[in-house]
Amino acid sequence: MFKKSLILLLISLHFLSYSQDYLPFKPKQTYSTEQNQPIDIVFKSKQAKPFDVEFRAVFNFENKESISVPGFYNGNDEFVIRFNPEKIGKYTFQVNSDQKDLNGLSGQVISKAQSSLTKLPKIQIDSKNPQKFAYQNDKPYFALAFELDWLFALDYPENNNLIQSKQIIESIKSNGFNQVVMNVYAYNVGWPVAKDIPAQYDYKKPNYSVFKGTNESPDFTELNIDFFKNLDRKIQLLHENGLASHLMIYVWNKKVNWPKMYSKEDNQYFDYIIKRYQAYPNIIWDVSKEALDYGRCDIPYINERIERIRKNDAYKHLITVHDYEYCSREPEKVDFISIQNWRSDLYSNTIDAVQKYPNKPIMNIEHGGYEKGPYATFVGNYTNPDICL
Repeated sequence: MFKKSLILLLISLHFLSYSQDYLPFKPKQTYSTEQNQPIDIVFKSKQAKPFDVEFRAVFNFENKESISVPGFYNGNDEFVIRFNPEKIGKYTFQVNSDQKDLNGLSGQVISKAQSSLTKLPKIQIDSKNPQKFAYQNDKPYFALAFELDWLFALDYPENNNLIQSKQIIESIKSNGFNQVVMNVYAYNVGWPVAKDIPAQYDYKKPNYSVFKGTNESPDFTELNIDFFKNLDRKIQLLHENGLASHLMIYVWNKKVNWPKMYSKEDNQYFDYIIKRYQAYPNIIWDVSKEALDYGRCDIPYINERIERIRKNDAYKHLITVHDYEYCSREPEKVDFISIQNWRSDLYSNTIDAVQKYPNKPIMNIEHGGYEKGPYATFVGNYTNPDICL
C-alpha cells in the first residue's frame, strides 16, 4: 500500500511541476511563491456573464511601488489573479471589481529567492545598447529561436502529463535554442503536404478551437477554457526550461475561423490572451503571424491591437509583429523589428536593417531554412541542414 501511495504521489508531483501554484482565496491569507514564478490566486463567484466581469488586483510592494494586474475567468465559477513577483519581499493586494462579492478582497504574497536557476526573468531591451536584448537582471540575451507552430496540439486533449511536449522542448533546449516561436492556435494549411504522414504525427484539423465548439462551427461568445489550461502548462514548461515563449496571438495562413475584426468577440479573445499569459516572465508578444498577408487585416488594426496590449499588460513584455512590411512602416509601434527574409543575401539585408533602425533590436523571425524531414510538410528555400545553419 505504501509503495502504491508513493508512486501516486510521485506522479502527482511530476504533474504539478508543469503548472504554477493554484491557490484558493481565503480572507487575509498570506501566499508564498518565488521570484519570477507566477501563482494563481483563485476566487469563486457565480456570474451570468463571466467573461464580461471587470476584475483586477493592485499589488503593493513594501509600500514603495504598485502594479495593477488584470484577472481572468477560468471556468467553473472561478476568477483568477495570476501574479508574478518580480522582486523578493512582501506584496499586499486588494481586488477591484464591478461585482460586490469580489470587490475589496485582500491578502498578501511573500516572494522568496528562486530555488531554480533555469527559470529566467523577463526579457527586455538592453539598457546600455538599444539594439540588444537583456534579461531583467541585466544579463545579456541573444535570441536563438525555434518555430513550433503546433505546440498547442501536443498532449491535448489527452491527459498524458505533457509527454510529447516535454520531449520536444527538451530536444529544442539541448540543441542550444532559447526561444520558441508558437501559435496560440492553428487549424490547417493551404499548401500540399505528404499523404503518408502517420496519424500520430498529423495535428491539422483538430476537433476543437480556442472558442467553444469547433473551428468549423465556433461559438465566438465563449472561450475554450480547457484549451487554455493546457496551454498554461506548456508555457510553464518552457519557463521551467529557460525558454522564452514568443506567442503569436493570431495567424492568418492556418485557416482559423476568427471573429470579425474589432468585434466584441474578437476583443474578448485578444484581451483574454493578454490577461491570462502576462504573468509568465518568459512571454514575448507577437500580434500576428503573417500579419499583413492574406488580406485579413491592415495597419490600423495591428496598431490598435498593440495599444490593447500596452493597456492591459501590467508587466510590459516586449511586443513585435511577424511581418517586416509592418515593422518597417511602423517601427515606433514595436519594441523590436521582425524580418522575414528568405533571400540568399540575408546577411547583407540584415546589416542594412541594423543600420536603418539604430534604436531597435533586429530579429530574423523566418529565413526560409526548412531542413528536410521524414515527411514532406513544407518546402523552404533551403533544405540542406548545413545551408540552413
